[in-house]
Formats: sequence, structure tokens, C-alpha cells
Amino acid sequence: MRRISVLLTPVAVCLLPVWAVAAVTSAPAFPAGEILSAGICVNGEVIERYDQPQSAAGYANMVATLRITEQTDEIPLRKGIGFGFAWKAKNLPPSATITYRLEHPVLTRPDGRSLDHFEENLRQNTKLGVIETVDCNFLSEEHELVPGTWTLSVIHNGSLLVKR
Repeated sequence: MRRISVLLTPVAVCLLPVWAVAAVTSAPAFPAGEILSAGICVNGEVIERYDQPQSAAGYANMVATLRITEQTDEIPLRKGIGFGFAWKAKNLPPSATITYRLEHPVLTRPDGRSLDHFEENLRQNTKLGVIETVDCNFLSEEHELVPGTWTLSVIHNGSLLVKR
């Protein structure tokens, strides 16, 4: 019996590093994001306009293409201007629910409602766990022209992916 235990001990010691490597390589990767560029946006063709009573404008637009035309932190406060960022996130599921959160100075809509933020959840398909897109907010109504800090955040399952 003593011989068998001596022979099994080296085998167990040799397998231990294989188990350790397997544990490290199978650890789940957490979603992570990065901002690629940020500044003034140009709006593409509006595909769909829909009611969004929680937003500053009261509606939202789905647009064919958005792009950043000028990288800047200073956005002119005028109707029609768009601002946002190009971003990329990885390690997401094939279909991810993304929360877009816009925080802004308190503004009052024509219906009398005062707002300081807005959130919207949108389902997005990923390509091998990756999303790369541009998201922008456009100042489309006079009551939105409120000076101050406007912040756009992109969140997945409570984890912040990007914010600016």
C-alpha cells in the first residue's frame, strides 16, 4: 500500500497546475466599454419617431446613421445641435439590454413637467459580444436649451459601460 500512495502523490501534484490554469481561463469576462470619440453629432435620416414621455423633448427618433463631426467638450446651446459619442463595448451577451441615461440641468417642458434626467432601455444585438455604435442627443425643442452639464451614460445590467 505504501508504494501506491507514493505513486499517486506525483500524479496529483502534476494535475494541480492544470486545474489552476483551467480555473483562470474559464473565469467569466465582465462587460467593458470605451469611448472612441465624442463631440458634436450630425443626424442621419430619421427612420422612426416615437413618443417618449419621459424624455426632455417628449419624443425620440431612431436614425439611420449618426457620426461625430467635431471632437469637443463644449457644445453650442442652440436648437438642432447634437452631441454624444462613438463607443464600443465587449463581453456582452448576444442580445443585450442597454440602458441609456441622459442627465441634464432641470428643464421645464411645455406641459409643465420639470425633468433632470431620462432613461431608456433598448435591446441590441451584438456581434460576438461586441457593440460599436454612435449615440447622440439632439436639442430639438426650445425648452431644452438650458445651459449646464449634460451627461450621457450607457449601462448594461447595472454596470456602467461608458459615460461622458
